[in-house]
Formats: sequence, C-alpha cells, structure tokens
Amino acid sequence: MEYTVERFGKYAKTLKLGLHLIIPIIDRIGYKLNIRKQIMDVPLHEVATKDDAIVQVNGVVLFQVI
Repeated sequence: MEYTVERFGKYAKTLKLGLHLIIPIIDRIGYKLNIRKQIMDVPLHEVATKDDAIVQVNGVVLFQVI
C-alpha cells in the first residue's frame, strides 16, 4: 500500500513502505493506493478457425496499476 500525504489540503508527497513522520495538525493522509495486482476475467468466446472448427476460448488478464 502507498499513501498520499496532503499538507494544508494540497498534495505534498507519497509514502511508500517504511517508517515516516507526519505532523498531525499540518499533514493528513489523502488517499490509500492499492498497488497489488488485479485480475480481470475475460468471458468465454466461441471462435471459428480457418478449417471451420469451433473452439471455445477463455482468458484471464493480470494487471498492476502504479
């Protein structure tokens, strides 16, 4: 997880893993960013090949948003 820090309501920095010091009155956590891999399932499709055979194709898409 990564966190964005807002100073007086404006973006100041992004906190990565580790120990960080923020001043509670001045700074606050804006957004929590999830950087894990996401999985999106592709629905089953029927496809005709060149020799007119019907094949069912299924897929999975893995992506990571940074």
